[in-house]
Amino acid sequence: MDFFEHQSDARRKTGRMVLLFVLAVIAIVAALNAVFAGIYLYGIGEMSKNISSVPLSTQIDSIPPELFYAVSGVTLFVITGGSFVRIIQLSSGGEAVASMVGARKVSRSTTDPKEKQLLNVVDEMAIASGVTVPQVYVMDDEPAINAFAAGYKPNEAIVAVTRGTLEQLDRDELQGVVAHEFSHILNGDMRINVRLMGVLYGILIIGMLGGYLLRSMAYSRHGSRSNGKGQGAALIIGLALLIIGYAGVFFGRLIKAGISRQREFLADASAVQFTRNNQGITDELKKIGKLDDGSLIQNSHAEELSHMFFGESFKSAFAGLMATHPPLIERIKKLNRGRVPLSSPDRRKKSRQQAAAGTAETSSASSAAAGVSGVANSIGNPGQAHMMYAAALLASIPEPVSDALALLKGSAALMVALVLDSNPVVRAVDLSVLWTTGNAALDSEVIRLSEQLERLHARYRLPLFDMAIPVLKDMTQDERDTLVSSVKTVIDADRKIKLDELTIYVMLKAHLCADSGKSDKVKYRSFSALTAEVSLLLSFLAYLGNSEQHTPAAIFEAVTADNEFGLTGLELQDPRTFKPEEIIRALEKFALLSPELKKRLVAACLKAVLHDGDVSVRELEVMRSVCTAMDVPVPPVLSDKDVS
Repeated sequence: MDFFEHQSDARRKTGRMVLLFVLAVIAIVAALNAVFAGIYLYGIGEMSKNISSVPLSTQIDSIPPELFYAVSGVTLFVITGGSFVRIIQLSSGGEAVASMVGARKVSRSTTDPKEKQLLNVVDEMAIASGVTVPQVYVMDDEPAINAFAAGYKPNEAIVAVTRGTLEQLDRDELQGVVAHEFSHILNGDMRINVRLMGVLYGILIIGMLGGYLLRSMAYSRHGSRSNGKGQGAALIIGLALLIIGYAGVFFGRLIKAGISRQREFLADASAVQFTRNNQGITDELKKIGKLDDGSLIQNSHAEELSHMFFGESFKSAFAGLMATHPPLIERIKKLNRGRVPLSSPDRRKKSRQQAAAGTAETSSASSAAAGVSGVANSIGNPGQAHMMYAAALLASIPEPVSDALALLKGSAALMVALVLDSNPVVRAVDLSVLWTTGNAALDSEVIRLSEQLERLHARYRLPLFDMAIPVLKDMTQDERDTLVSSVKTVIDADRKIKLDELTIYVMLKAHLCADSGKSDKVKYRSFSALTAEVSLLLSFLAYLGNSEQHTPAAIFEAVTADNEFGLTGLELQDPRTFKPEEIIRALEKFALLSPELKKRLVAACLKAVLHDGDVSVRELEVMRSVCTAMDVPVPPVLSDKDVS
């Protein structure tokens, strides 16, 4: 199953959850209607005193339909309203979930060696995966070994670990845990997790209302007792709400546990494929089993978030049924082909050697030479070769640049530096325009970083962008808007249309604008409404690969002639006639394509870029920028030199 299939699968599972949710709500509505009907007939109705002598059909007919309408309407409003509000809260980004458990964001300027190691591992994973570096959090008050990833989209995720994870795991083990969480990010599990939490919260509100009603009655018992019937009815209603609500939650948690257990096996397997090292995650699972605290979380939200954690986060009275994670021994056996291997330094070393030996095999499937299918298969499916590449790239970032990325001012200046023109004359114009924006004070830092970028390969652009985003999210919304506007002003200054610059702007806007991190809705399930936009993009890529042997017309024809990607009615256009706003709107629309259409469009872009077999880094990075703007995580496209 590839990245796009995982995304579609996540949507299908979400659809099934919605169906189960509807059935649960119907059952709850029916049960509460039955309770209120009973209260009316036997307690407050006109026939309540002699109800036993009245035929059942007459009893039912005597119930006013307005009662059913009112009970059904209020119940539906409470459940769906509660679920909707909860989902909206959690869809705003993983920061909301981190706040629930009291997690602390790790600063890039931290001096804690354990936190530095964690940031380095997360950076490696993100660069190797082709996703924006997640914000990293630590749960300082949790001594157990556990972690989770949260967010709604791959490029809006956060990764959180407990203090016990930092203190008790070595780098290999920590890498296994982080790789597991990245697997959840890439497999679309975060979307499922948010929906599960929202659905269960909506049902839980019914039980909470029942508990509140009973407590209110207990506090008011010393008051007037003149209305015995009313108090009796209130008692029955409270008990009914409590029982029915928590019964719904019980069955909802069974569904949650079943879904979660299967996703955990998949994440374990994906993590091993990612790192080519099953020993790290195996030893980490063994450590959990040996600890008194294990993976148990002390926070009050441990149960609600149980399906999101790396390990079992709470003890349930129905451990077998409610367990959101498979038993540790089962996970270890799955990772080691049915065996439980002994832990030892030699075994760990051997595992690393095997991982390195598998690099050549991985690289053959992920290099540019492998063509469209090879690069496409690496989407959401990075391997050890990508990990080694990411580690080498991180180690080679100049210190002035890495130091700048630890600071808000430096990260903001980097965004402007990334869109400066390489021509000194044009660059001077860009910088003069910067003075007219709200970020004029960045000019000296922009100049310093632009000089550093000139000495770096084009392949550093996306990783540096991705590493800066977590820092920039600490800005106020006004500061974010000003930075986005400044970048756009600088882009427009030279009146030149450059796809790589515009994708930087689109990605920055997606991350920092007020609606960033919202639901990744699907608006387009056909290319018919996007003919002009697709023509624009493929024309741009065709001109990017222009040469004597491969003209833009030939490249465009090769991509569109046989309708291989389901693209019809396309015409080659001259990029010089494009307006920046047209490209920006096109990229934003592509982010609303269905997973299947994204897959086809990415394949078409890859074919255009790889058409001549002589692929420049600039072509590949422009293509990856376009994909990132669509929330498609394309790992670095490796050459033989990169993996040799």
